[in-house]
Amino acid sequence: MRQFLPVVIIASAFASATLGQVTVPNECESASSKLLPLSAYFGGVASFGTEIVSPPSALYSGSALRAWANFRRDNFFRLAGFTIGVNLIAPPSLAVPPDASFFAFALDVPDLTGKRLLLRVVLREDDDGDGIIDPVETDDEWESSQVLTGPGRVMVNMPLTSFVDANPLVGNDTRQFTSTPRMGINISFETRQDLPGGIIEFPVSLLVDHVGFFPSAQSLPTPCVGDFDRSGAVNAADIFEFINAWFLGETRADVNASGLVDAADIFSFLNAWFAGCP
Repeated sequence: MRQFLPVVIIASAFASATLGQVTVPNECESASSKLLPLSAYFGGVASFGTEIVSPPSALYSGSALRAWANFRRDNFFRLAGFTIGVNLIAPPSLAVPPDASFFAFALDVPDLTGKRLLLRVVLREDDDGDGIIDPVETDDEWESSQVLTGPGRVMVNMPLTSFVDANPLVGNDTRQFTSTPRMGINISFETRQDLPGGIIEFPVSLLVDHVGFFPSAQSLPTPCVGDFDRSGAVNAADIFEFINAWFLGETRADVNASGLVDAADIFSFLNAWFAGCP
């Protein structure tokens, strides 16, 4: 069962646009593919939203989803959060392999000055097949364990068997992620007073990519050395980015993994740069 039932502010303007617009798996490559801002709870979120962006360094490939929330001080609640996702999505937009074992997505969380966010995923099934997901009376709702995030880039892999029934005695109480006719997918980020660093009271921006159901655990792509700025292209900008990192002695400039940032890294980088990326 959930630890709390948050008061929510529903972003209802997006509700009618969810079915058939967003695809899962979702590689966040176009504006129409973005996961939507669904809800925020309690008084600690002034505003929140999502947009497709092309970050200087790709998170998984190409573009990514930027999810943001303007957390603010609230003198009453010491808990706040926001949820992104899709309220209702059906095949063929909802593609779940018959041997799906994981719900996964790539996540990039910035340095939040020592503060942390909790991550939780909720999967909802249309058990009665009526085209409406009602987790209060007729349809199952499955909840992941809570994950303490970042900072940094990770691939979040959640075994489907680890999702627990969040509303027992509602729906058929059977996981049917690979066969349900429709599904809702919610990804929530929470700040709490009792987390490391305390509650967040400033704007936060995250990157999400490669969201979906997969037969095996996913991993972040191995970066191409020549594409030093992770733009997806090998060009002169990579040389300048490498030189700056090398002069600063940054760990990422140790491209030959020798443990030192020295002249040998320059030759290793240039060889990789001229070779290009596959």
